[in-house]
Amino acid sequence: MLSVLEGLPVARVVPGHGAVSADWPAAVVPQRTYLESLRDQVRATIRAGRTIGEAVASIPAPAGWLLVDAFHRRNVTASFAELEWED
Repeated sequence: MLSVLEGLPVARVVPGHGAVSADWPAAVVPQRTYLESLRDQVRATIRAGRTIGEAVASIPAPAGWLLVDAFHRRNVTASFAELEWED
């Protein structure tokens, strides 16, 4: 989905959280980096045979992000629930 958004010819981005940006699609890079890192860390946790609780406790949140304390644990949980069914 981010690839689709990155391809849109927009002049300004108004996110739900954070500052307005005229630097598109570079403005999405931190989000993409976070999501790809989260995916990779959750996959590694699953391959290691660890539990969802261990994933939540061990996968670090990005530093300095607004609302990270409210959403990172939920993101880990949702990612684990989705990715545990991969073959």
